[in-house]
Amino acid sequence: MKRPRFKEEVVANVALINPEGKILMHKRRDKKTNEIYWSFFGGKMEKIWEKPRITAIREVEEETGHSIQKTI
Repeated sequence: MKRPRFKEEVVANVALINPEGKILMHKRRDKKTNEIYWSFFGGKMEKIWEKPRITAIREVEEETGHSIQKTI
């Protein structure tokens, strides 16, 4: 019996917390169940050379439409 092959993926998730300690999250819709849930910002690394820190910054900017300080 052959073992299943798994594709390795690197993901980055970001918790955005303001100076007052409030956490910014967003709602996502599950593609399979269509359920809505709260989630941190983040996603998959697109290029093999991309560092997780850069992935995190890119994902937040893509999902919010805002530039963030690159202090992650």
